[in-house]
Amino acid sequence: MTKNNSLKAVIGLLCLNLIFITGCSLFDPKVRGSRQIEERSQKVIAKAEAMVQADDSIDIFVCNGNIYINAEDIEWVNQLKPTLDQGAQLCEIKKLYEVGKPFEEYMATKLPVGARLFLSKERQGIMIALVDGRQIYYLPFFPENYTTQQQE
Repeated sequence: MTKNNSLKAVIGLLCLNLIFITGCSLFDPKVRGSRQIEERSQKVIAKAEAMVQADDSIDIFVCNGNIYINAEDIEWVNQLKPTLDQGAQLCEIKKLYEVGKPFEEYMATKLPVGARLFLSKERQGIMIALVDGRQIYYLPFFPENYTTQQQE
């Protein structure tokens, strides 16, 4: 075998290894799951931005890839009088939304930076913000069910 043929063989084997490694990562459940989480996160952020653009007075925040909307005016939530589970802090607000800037994880439109968010003891899904000793109720908002209609 000549040097030229040996070099071609080595390059060919390297290319095959590269193709094999790349191809396997496409089918790796961890890689695929990571992509799905990233895609969902981008959709959630886009929906949060759309909600704020549609109603600039809306009270929402994004925590752990979910949108939560203020539930203070929802009768059944108030009748339930949820109490927060001190051991179940889910997140803390890191940024306040500013018009014209992109929405981000752990960002809120009304809650102040530092507001801590807890799960309710009584019912799964109810989040309770603790702000200056006051409890504010929030419910998960499912972006799949939200559509914006543009007026012409």
